[in-house]
Amino acid sequence: MSLDKIPNMPLPVSEPPKKIESPFTGKNNCFLQEIGDVKSYLCMDSGYTTNSTYEIGSDVIKDAEKKAPKLVNDLRFEDESLGLIWFPSVIQVPGIGMIFPDGHSTDDWGYSVAKQIAIPDEEQKNYPVPGKEDTYYQSRLDMENLKTFDKLKFQDACEELKIIEDVTNG
Repeated sequence: MSLDKIPNMPLPVSEPPKKIESPFTGKNNCFLQEIGDVKSYLCMDSGYTTNSTYEIGSDVIKDAEKKAPKLVNDLRFEDESLGLIWFPSVIQVPGIGMIFPDGHSTDDWGYSVAKQIAIPDEEQKNYPVPGKEDTYYQSRLDMENLKTFDKLKFQDACEELKIIEDVTNG
């Protein structure tokens, strides 16, 4: 069953996430969360994520790759032990900001944090909302002041955006 086909329905969380060994770092800083019949994984060091629908060769993966930026696709990891594909995380939190893989190649990249900032009233006319006449954005991502973190410091990027607290203990 695909979770995106369940409209406005709270998802049943069977139990708190478990810490497991990361396939990227070997550290016990990867989380496994089961929601219904879907298992989701997130490595807090590398930022790589997957879930049980991301099976190698599946239509779900083919669709995800069509929508993902080139760098994200280039960075994909095939986990043969789980039979799943992992991708680096792209996280956008409305009203707060965004974390995304940023770089020139698979050898030269990290996670960038763009915070959401208010657009001054006098500048809002420069940011029209497409398809809505006389309507303007009041905030935007601050792409001019990105803060970039090493590719194995995803947790630090999350802490910079203030979307998590230190998860390495406990």
